[in-house]
Amino acid sequence: MLKPKKKLQVELLEQNKYLKMKLPTHKISKILEQRLNQKIVKSYVRPKISLATEDDLPKITRIYNRAWLSSATPFRKMTVEQFRLLYFSPSYKFLLARVFGKVAGFLILSFEGKNEEYGLLVGLAIDLQFQRKAIGTALAIRAWQMFKMRNIKEIRCEIYHANSRSLNFAQSVGFEQYDIIMNMLESIKK
Repeated sequence: MLKPKKKLQVELLEQNKYLKMKLPTHKISKILEQRLNQKIVKSYVRPKISLATEDDLPKITRIYNRAWLSSATPFRKMTVEQFRLLYFSPSYKFLLARVFGKVAGFLILSFEGKNEEYGLLVGLAIDLQFQRKAIGTALAIRAWQMFKMRNIKEIRCEIYHANSRSLNFAQSVGFEQYDIIMNMLESIKK
């Protein structure tokens, strides 16, 4: 039996446990692409995907802060200023999904590695009213197209261990776990 202090330390570590996932791009088959495109076609919404502008940052912030409250991932409030810092960093790209003219979700991408050979899915959030309507899938397909144009070798992401919806989606498209981060703050510092 763990002593109370040790038990608390273990619980705190578990609360900060993220799974590092990867998907080598050579494993993304035409069949997988077709399956994902079919999912979008079957949805009654047809999201329009584009690059976000600076004017979209308040909407992105609102969607992020609302969507994270409904997810299994620990909530970390973001501000427009924090998103603006990422937005103007040359290695980040913001994709935006609009449905019926309304911002429905976003995906933030980053390019890493010595020669930017890795694509990183930094953040994905879908407005609550548009969740489970293949908008995340549409954003992921657009991200994949951007990664292909840059000859990315591998796509990576980090998923909170208890966020089963995100984990199931990532695994369904071929992502595999390759590491665990026990303290997200340490990962951010590196």
